[in-house]
Amino acid sequence: MEFIMTAFSSTNAAAGFSAAHSEQEEAKILWSYLGPKHPRLTEPTVQIVVRKLAQSPQEGLKQLARRLQQELLQFGVAIKHTAAVEAASRLQGFSDWHTARRQVPNDTLRLTVVMGDITEDFARWQDLAIRLCSWCEDWVAQRGPCVFSLSFAASHMAINVHVKQSDASEQTWPFLLVTTLTGNDELLADASGALEMLRRHLEIPGKAILDGLAVFQLCRSLSSGLSHADSTDLTMADVVNSELVLLQVDHELDSGYEIARGDELTCWSQLKLASKKQGVQAITLKDGAWIIGAARYIWQLSTIRPKDISPGLLIREFNEADSAALLRRYHVTNRFFLHGIPHLEVKAKLLKDLDGLSECYRVDMPRLLRELDQAGLTWESYCAEVDEQLSIDSQLPVGFVLGLIERLQLQEPNVLFARPNRSELALAKDDVLLRTLLPRVDHVTYRLPRGVSSEIQETVREAIEELSTGMRLQKLMAGGTFITQDDPLPYLVYACEAEELRLALESHFMVMYVGIVPRLFRMEALQVPLPQAFPFALGKSLFLDIDFAEEAVR
Repeated sequence: MEFIMTAFSSTNAAAGFSAAHSEQEEAKILWSYLGPKHPRLTEPTVQIVVRKLAQSPQEGLKQLARRLQQELLQFGVAIKHTAAVEAASRLQGFSDWHTARRQVPNDTLRLTVVMGDITEDFARWQDLAIRLCSWCEDWVAQRGPCVFSLSFAASHMAINVHVKQSDASEQTWPFLLVTTLTGNDELLADASGALEMLRRHLEIPGKAILDGLAVFQLCRSLSSGLSHADSTDLTMADVVNSELVLLQVDHELDSGYEIARGDELTCWSQLKLASKKQGVQAITLKDGAWIIGAARYIWQLSTIRPKDISPGLLIREFNEADSAALLRRYHVTNRFFLHGIPHLEVKAKLLKDLDGLSECYRVDMPRLLRELDQAGLTWESYCAEVDEQLSIDSQLPVGFVLGLIERLQLQEPNVLFARPNRSELALAKDDVLLRTLLPRVDHVTYRLPRGVSSEIQETVREAIEELSTGMRLQKLMAGGTFITQDDPLPYLVYACEAEELRLALESHFMVMYVGIVPRLFRMEALQVPLPQAFPFALGKSLFLDIDFAEEAVR
């Protein structure tokens, strides 16, 4: 069936922003409003803040207010959101916030219908929400009830649609794309109301399911609204690096074991498999946990914090209200599907700072210079050959490194990547970080201290081999191999492998430090080689620095 698309155009009117104010005038406006209310604020501070704000005619009022809060906080002056909005209104040339809100702003958002190559521009999320509902409803009217899923990036939000194929498999197609026209990186700051409107429009009447919304809602409700470096607070920027985690924890002192991770539908599908032996039972809510028979399940929001080698991890457990809201959506979704929530292929959710391509690779520079020398080259001669002006540095652009590897024709190109120092790795005190990383890596590399006995070497080798075998099995299962819809294997079958590795090392009083390093894989397995293609596939390796516990703390 052909999907018929209709275009829509929003009205674009000029905003009330006034560019006539100089920095001195803006400083006077800000000082006259905030100065009497905040004794710690000084006129020189106000002048610095105004200079750093450097507002644009395209910037929204709330975005300016948030930046104003952040800049003032750097000088120890904390103001409430309402005061920040009022001050921002005056900076933008209005007499007060009530006057500013009556003005019609410039368009700041663009909606692209991917399959129809149609674009529509909007000034507010409220207006955009109406069109999101309309486009999704048109799809449902022509194709029938379906699942839409949200995906987020730093500069855009996408609504994808899950489409059944003739062989009963399911593919995910990009449908709608929302981007910003201003280049502002706070695209999602005001999207909460629009997405909740879309959810209600689709889910309550049973037209469709909106997957991926829970992570956004949690980041929004837990966000402080400010972006502080090295903070444990969540911000809207964390949406791109967050996922749900479902654990069975039958006793509060028990660490439990992982049932699923990802977005709502994936976790609910795995919950159904995990509780299959218990039969159909009602789910009750107690102290924020879901209770099914004698089993107790808790929900967490897991957020990756980017670092060079070993990412940080922030875990937030659901409170009673969050669990109750998710349970209500679970019941709505269960009724939506004729035979309950179906089994879904367990694919790792894409997280920006784990699944994206790095901009730079860190290389072992002494080894690289030796390889260049053996090939009859020097650093200067190779740079001249490729017309690049780069100084000798361990951090090099990805494209430059890949070009070097191809030019040197190395049989084992991974020797060029520098191994991390222990100070750059994270001590695996439990299984949480490993469980987060394992579905997202393709290989395991490990390092042992010198002088380790052959018995311990063999024990570690076998433990790493079992871990690698489990990883390969997991990827085969994610691709649909070994799975039947009648009796699929639950995710928890291989979710315990991190614990098994840790226990095997602990039996010899050993610990491990964890990180991620780049890994290249040969493409020789391709049946039809691509002409002039780069001979390696890009991947990631889990790096484990293993040592005896007493040596590790020295």
